Amino acid sequence: MKKPPAASKTPPLATGQLWQIKDSYVQIARVGKTLAEYKMLRKPGQRAVKSQLGSVASVASFLKTNKAKLILVPSKDATAVS
Repeated sequence: MKKPPAASKTPPLATGQLWQIKDSYVQIARVGKTLAEYKMLRKPGQRAVKSQLGSVASVASFLKTNKAKLILVPSKDATAVS
């Protein structure tokens, strides 16, 4: 018996991701063990926006309930600290 195809899961939060929710955006600034720092933007590239902290689970839940779409996936080189 074949298994049904897996439902599309949202990828885990990572630093540098940009998510689109209706007419706004959420940019993930940093992700730690339990907390995620993020910014709510009206348009991509917006400056002077306050950062907010939330648990990783609550940010992921917020993105899932609002049917957010991942529009920017950071490259691995971009997150490297030099």
